Amino acid sequence: MKSLHKTARQIKQKGLTLIEMMIVIAIASVLFLVVAFGYTIWKKSQGTSEGRFVSLAMSCAMTSINAPNFSATTITTLVNKDCFGDGSNVIDKGTATGTANSKLSNAAYVVAAANLSGGTANGLSITTGPISKRSCGGMVEALDEASSEIIVTPTGGSASTVKPQGGRLDDDLLGLACNAANTVSILAAGSRS
Repeated sequence: MKSLHKTARQIKQKGLTLIEMMIVIAIASVLFLVVAFGYTIWKKSQGTSEGRFVSLAMSCAMTSINAPNFSATTITTLVNKDCFGDGSNVIDKGTATGTANSKLSNAAYVVAAANLSGGTANGLSITTGPISKRSCGGMVEALDEASSEIIVTPTGGSASTVKPQGGRLDDDLLGLACNAANTVSILAAGSRS
């Protein structure tokens, strides 16, 4: 007659012990945090790159537009003056329909004259299409030096002037504006003075 009692060696282990499960969860959590942090850094660096690109376009416009003001300046004007370079985001360069798209949103930049410091069309604004909130901070920080004014508008939200004319970039307001929605649009305005 066989014994109904089995020894510990005779019982086959099925599954994981509590300690083994906790170790697996801890390792998975650490890996998740590393990936999430890396993704955030990558998105911010994309925003920084886009901000530098727009800053260069703005600086180019300030030096290559010879008119007394920017009232007739459009995206086509800047594309045809090489302000956006020759990258894959430039479409129909050298034509009356030339445009440039944001690398982050694939939407066309919007270029318009801006009234800065009480002037009329004495400044120029470049607006991006909706970009990821994770790219927002990097882009605004890169635009800071070349821009007189920066406005962040969360999708479906209210515009926030994160850098007023003649003022400094407000980091606290920038954080709030960039994180108010999943996507935001950024307007950067600059002038020759």
